[in-house]
Amino acid sequence: MVRKNVRTRGKGFQSNTELYSRARSVDAYATAEVLPNPDPILRQCNNVWTNYQEILWDAHLTAVVASRKSVTLSKDWFIEKNGAPARVVKFIETAFKIFDVRRATEEILDARFWGMQPMEPRWGKPKNFEGENKIFCIEFIGRPAWWFQFDRENKLRFRTRENIWPGEEIEPYSLINPRSLAKYDNPYGEALYSKVYWPVNFKKGGFKFWVEFAEKYGSPFAVGKPPRNAADSEFDAFYDKLVEMVKGSAVAIPHDADIEFINTSAKNSSDIYKALVTFANEEISKAILGQTLTTEAGDKGARALGQVHDNVRHDLAESDEILCEGTFNTLIRWLVDLNFGQNVVAPTFKYEHEEDIKKDLAERDKTLVDMGVKFTPKYYQEAYNLAEDDFEVGPPPAPAPAPGNPDNPEGDNAEFAELLKSKFKDQNAVDNFINLLTAEELGEQAEFVKPIIQMIKNADSFDEANEGLLKLFAKVRPEALEKNLGRALFNTTNLGIGGTED
Repeated sequence: MVRKNVRTRGKGFQSNTELYSRARSVDAYATAEVLPNPDPILRQCNNVWTNYQEILWDAHLTAVVASRKSVTLSKDWFIEKNGAPARVVKFIETAFKIFDVRRATEEILDARFWGMQPMEPRWGKPKNFEGENKIFCIEFIGRPAWWFQFDRENKLRFRTRENIWPGEEIEPYSLINPRSLAKYDNPYGEALYSKVYWPVNFKKGGFKFWVEFAEKYGSPFAVGKPPRNAADSEFDAFYDKLVEMVKGSAVAIPHDADIEFINTSAKNSSDIYKALVTFANEEISKAILGQTLTTEAGDKGARALGQVHDNVRHDLAESDEILCEGTFNTLIRWLVDLNFGQNVVAPTFKYEHEEDIKKDLAERDKTLVDMGVKFTPKYYQEAYNLAEDDFEVGPPPAPAPAPGNPDNPEGDNAEFAELLKSKFKDQNAVDNFINLLTAEELGEQAEFVKPIIQMIKNADSFDEANEGLLKLFAKVRPEALEKNLGRALFNTTNLGIGGTED
């Protein structure tokens, strides 16, 4: 009975059925052909993206955006084999030298600020390229996010003049769309420009009033006192002279009149406007970088705390690396699909990390030390970020002694020599056999074996070596291959017979 229940338990189960979909929900947009962008700023402005373009005038915003991007842009990258065939890895390495990877990286990172950043690969063959007849990515460039929209099935569409609503479907292998924190109910992603929109605009207003305040109270205020019985025309002329003298900050009153300016301390001080601008800058820094101390120096900007804040910025940069790696790996997958097939394993795009670099550096330094190079304590401090009292530089350890009697190394060598004589009695036969071959025969054998040895040295795995052998033998005529193999078998057989003592 239990077995019967187990066998029938899965009947009627459909794994591809979407039970909780937008079409069945009470969502107001369930019947709409296009999903509106839920961004609060765009919703207030009728989805006009130029509102975000207008805030890019702000110098502080530009600086923090460049600061965040710079961490990823400064990283070295490489193509990881990931179990892919050697020919595929070599092709991808070549493909990534054709288009501008740095420019593509900078545009991919714009997805953090706009919410998404559609990237179009332009396929073709490079000019003056003499390689294989393959499909390459000539350019990998960003397209404006406002050219695209999502339909009710969360599928991206291109808004054209002929088909603005709902837009044209995206062709296969034509567009990669990296997004920032995209969800089912918000496929457009979360735009960081939305979070800094109001701080930038409030800062703009603060600047305006700050400049007006500086113009009004930053220059001397002239008070002229013409005689009381002066005509109006004389008052006006006198006032015009004062305005011309002090650029607008002037007043003309009778000489026996009294005038008093009463202002609160807050209005008399420009600190209120400076505080508003500073606060806006801090909000912008927190939204883009996650902190403030790497962009603003202040009385609380201790070095240790600033280092902590810089680490926060690098943590955000790691998420940016993941965004870029995912985008480039999709491009690599497409390149492999188009040139080798969908069932072929693809390599991956990877950024180098500090721990990987330190490991390579340590291996290099160890090799140099073994060769006799001596490094100064200052080098170790700078190269490995060590404190002065964390280490001591001493002589390199002595090499481990060879197996055997540690007190009699020469005896060990003698024993080894005797071992050679006893185990390899046929060495003379080998030498004599080689002496029987002519120089032409030896040269022919060497030329036949040389490319095989070189290929095996360059191979990183058995599969790669095996693939290389197939390529080498594919270029060798069957008659020559049969001749060389036959001669080798004949010679080794004779060598075995001739070298036998018993």
